[in-house]
Amino acid sequence: MNRILVIAAHAHTAESLKTLVPADRFSIVHLPRAELIRESLPPACIDLCVIDTDLTDAGAIRLVDEVRRHLPDVPLVAAAANSIREWEEDAILHGVSFVLKKPLRSALAITVFDRLLATGSGGLASRQSGPLEIPPRIVPEIRTSLAGVPSNLEILRDFSRLFSHSLNVRTLLQEFVLKLREVISVNRIAIFLQPPQNPFLPGPVAASRRLPCACSAGIAADLYRFFELSLDGGIGAAIATDGRILQADVGPGLTTDARREFEILGGHIAIPILDRERLLGIAVLGGRLTGLRLNDQELQLLFHLLEELGLAIKNSWLHDQLATNHRLLANILGQMGAGCLVVARDLSILQANPALSRVLNLAVPAGRALGFADLPQRLASMLFEVLNGGRESACAHYLHETRTLLVTVTAFHLNDQAATSAILVTIEDHTAIEAARRAEVGKEHARLIALIAEKFSHEIRNALLSLETHRQLLPTEYAREDFRVSLEASLARETVRILRCADQLAFLARPLNEPVETHLLGDLLRQAGDYATAHLPTPVTLKQVNTPADLRILCEPRSLRHALGEVILNAAQSANGPAEITIRTETVVSDGVRRCRIGVVNPVQGFSPEAATRAFEPFYTTRSVGLGLGLAVTKKILQDHGGNAEIFARPHGAIGDIVITLPVQVTTKPAGE
Repeated sequence: MNRILVIAAHAHTAESLKTLVPADRFSIVHLPRAELIRESLPPACIDLCVIDTDLTDAGAIRLVDEVRRHLPDVPLVAAAANSIREWEEDAILHGVSFVLKKPLRSALAITVFDRLLATGSGGLASRQSGPLEIPPRIVPEIRTSLAGVPSNLEILRDFSRLFSHSLNVRTLLQEFVLKLREVISVNRIAIFLQPPQNPFLPGPVAASRRLPCACSAGIAADLYRFFELSLDGGIGAAIATDGRILQADVGPGLTTDARREFEILGGHIAIPILDRERLLGIAVLGGRLTGLRLNDQELQLLFHLLEELGLAIKNSWLHDQLATNHRLLANILGQMGAGCLVVARDLSILQANPALSRVLNLAVPAGRALGFADLPQRLASMLFEVLNGGRESACAHYLHETRTLLVTVTAFHLNDQAATSAILVTIEDHTAIEAARRAEVGKEHARLIALIAEKFSHEIRNALLSLETHRQLLPTEYAREDFRVSLEASLARETVRILRCADQLAFLARPLNEPVETHLLGDLLRQAGDYATAHLPTPVTLKQVNTPADLRILCEPRSLRHALGEVILNAAQSANGPAEITIRTETVVSDGVRRCRIGVVNPVQGFSPEAATRAFEPFYTTRSVGLGLGLAVTKKILQDHGGNAEIFARPHGAIGDIVITLPVQVTTKPAGE
C-alpha cells in the first residue's frame, strides 16, 4: 500500500482524497503544517506528498521549498483551485511533479499518483526490502507522447505566441489550427463557432443555436462553407449537455446524428471551446497520421488549450464591440452640428468633432492635432475647474467674440473613482436664440407695461371722473349744502381709491416686504376690517371665531394690514349692502414650525372653479372696476412673510373660501403695548 501525505490547513482535502482513491491501494495521512513532518513521520515512510494551496504566488512556492527540504526524494503534487501558467512553471521548477486543479477528479488523481509512484523513488515495499536508505532523488520528467514535442511547457509557449493575433479572430484561428495540426499530427481539424453577439455588427444579435465552421484544415472547401453544427442535435447537443470531450469510438450513448456528423467531417474527437462561462464553439479533430490514438493527458492538454483559445476569442469579440461602439460614438459626435470635445484628466483631447473649430473659430495648423492650449482661455479655465475642482457638471452661456455660446460640461468617473476621469463638452451657438429671447422678453415687458398703463389709467380716470364733475359744478353749486356734502364724499372716496392703486403698485414693485415687528393677530384683523370699510360705501363687520387673544405675528405691519384688508375687501364686495365677514383661526404645527391658518368666508357666494384657479393672477378680475391686483399683491406680501394663501371653490371642507397661512411668532409682548 502506498502512503500519501496531504499537507493542508484544513482536513477537507485529505477527506476528499480518501473518497476519490481506492482504500486498498492508498493510505492518506494529513498534517496541517510542513514543519510537523520530522516530528510525525520519517520521510522514508512517505511515498507521495500532496500540497493543498489556494495561493498561486510566492507564498505557495515557499511552502513547496519547505516541503522539499523535509522530503527531498518524494514526488510532490500541488492541488490548487486557481492557477496561472507562470506559477505552474515556477512550481515545477521548484520540484512539483504535477498540478491538480480543484475540485479533484478521481480518475485523474489515480492516474497521476500511479505514474508518479511508478517513475519516482518506488513504493514502500521496495524500500523495506533492505536497509532503510534514502535513494537518490529522481525528479519525474513531464513527458508527453505528442510527436516531436519535448514538453508540455514548450507546447504552451509555442501556442502562447499565437495569442498576439487575438484582436483578429480569423487570423488567430488560422494560426491556431495550423500549429495544432503540426503538433498533434492529425489529418483534419475544423473549428465551429457561434457568431459574435454584437448589436452593431451584421448578423444575429441573440445567442445562436447554430455553429458555422469558422476555420478548418484538411477539409474540402464546399464542406467548410455549407456545413454547420447545431446545439439542438448531434455533436453540438452532446457537447452542450455534458460539457466534456466527445469521442466517436468511445461511449455507447453517442446518437446516430452525432455519428453521422463525425463520418461527414472525417473526425474522431469533438472538444468544447469554453470561455469558462459558456460554450463558444466546438473543435472536431480527425485521426493521427500515424494511426495512434490520443491519450488522456494529450486530450486534457487540448481541452485547456482550446479553453485559452475561447478566452482569446471572447476578448477579441469584446474588443470588436468596444471599437465598434467607439466608432459609432465618434460618428455621432462628428455629425452633430454643435461642437463636441472630450478631454481627459491630463488635459489631453481625446475627441473633437469638425464643428468645434467652426463654432470657436479655431485655426489649428495643418498636420497638428488640436491641443488644450488651443482653446480660448476663458473656456479652458471652465473646463479645468470641472476636471480638478470636483464639479459634476457645468452649463453656462459663454460670450465669445461677438457671439453667445452655450457650453455644457458633463463629468465622467471610471471605476467609482471620486476624481473626474474625463469630461464631455458640447458647445452650441446660441447667438440667434439669445437675440430672439431678448427680443421676446423685450416685447413681453412692453406688453406688460402697456397693460399696467391701460389698467392704471382706466382706474385713475374712473376716480377722477367724479372729481372732474364736481369741479365743473363748483362755481355755481358750491353754495348748496348738498353739493358740498357730495363733493366731500367724492374727494374722500376717490382719494382712497387712487391711494389703493398706488399702494398696490408699490407693494408689488418692492423686492421684499420684510417682517420687522410683532403684532397681535386680532389687532391686525381689526385694522384690516377698517381698511376694507374705507374702500366700501357700507361698513364691514368682522366675526372672529377662535382667534387667540395672545397670538402674535412677526410682520411688516403696513404691508400685512394691506394684504389682510384686500382679502376682507374681496369677500365684502360680494355683498350688496353691509357685510358681516366670518374669520376662523386655527393653529397647526408642520415641520417643527407653529403656524396659524386664517379662513375668510365670503358672506354670499364663494369662488367659481375658474376664479379659484386664476384669482391670484395679476390683472385678473371679474368686476368692471379695479386693477385686478388685490389678491396678486396679497399673495406676494404673504410669501414675503413666510406664509401663503389658498382659494377653494365650493363645496369644500376648508375653514374658509380663502385660507391664509402665517408662521406664529413665539416671543414676549413688547413693552408699551
